[in-house]
Amino acid sequence: MLSSPRLAACALALSLLCPAGLAGPLPQAPLPAGSTLLEQRFIADPTGQGGWLVQTLLSSGSSWRRLVVALPGQGYRIGSPPAADRDYGDASLRLHPIPGQPGAAWWLSSRALLHSGDAGRSWTPRMAGLPDPSDGRTALRRLFPDPDHPSRLTLEISTEDGPQLYRSTDGGQRWEALGPPLGDRRGRIGLSQSEDGRQIEAVYRGERGDIHLLSRDGGQSWQPRPATTRRKISEKSVQDL
Repeated sequence: MLSSPRLAACALALSLLCPAGLAGPLPQAPLPAGSTLLEQRFIADPTGQGGWLVQTLLSSGSSWRRLVVALPGQGYRIGSPPAADRDYGDASLRLHPIPGQPGAAWWLSSRALLHSGDAGRSWTPRMAGLPDPSDGRTALRRLFPDPDHPSRLTLEISTEDGPQLYRSTDGGQRWEALGPPLGDRRGRIGLSQSEDGRQIEAVYRGERGDIHLLSRDGGQSWQPRPATTRRKISEKSVQDL
């Protein structure tokens, strides 16, 4: 009979092999010689076809990350996060698999938006039309992909004057400024994306209380958020203020 520590170890192993929400274990790529798996996180393709496994490994006293990309009917491919090859700002994980395009994804850091179409083997900046974040006064903050139209993207950028939105309709080849999400209003603004990804939700916190708005066209126009759904949205959004 297994002891409690062994049961816990088995449960941990199973959780790593089969992350929550998956019907079965992911293809497991052999670990490099002399390395140890510290942790891993699975990011599913929005369509449920494949996904990206981000692994943190330890070897020779140093930790590093690699990508194991599950491709439907093709097993897996090995890639690398862009931060492993070059400094793109903070190393936080903001990876967005592109719906309907197995092996393609966006990687967002505070100073760059990058695209990969080859399962993370190479990454290409998509920054044309965006302000230069290397000046220290701006930072790329959040990407809002359109789940129904992969070429349409909205990007939130933090500036000294508050958040600004940029829009691309050609897969990030070119960006155009939409301006502040709520026009000339001054106050604290929190943005988030609905669970189905089809609308951007905003909470504006001003002197007279909160204003709840939503956009169904990538931030180009805004409408009042129905009061019946405000509690969930406000709790999720205000954390980002």
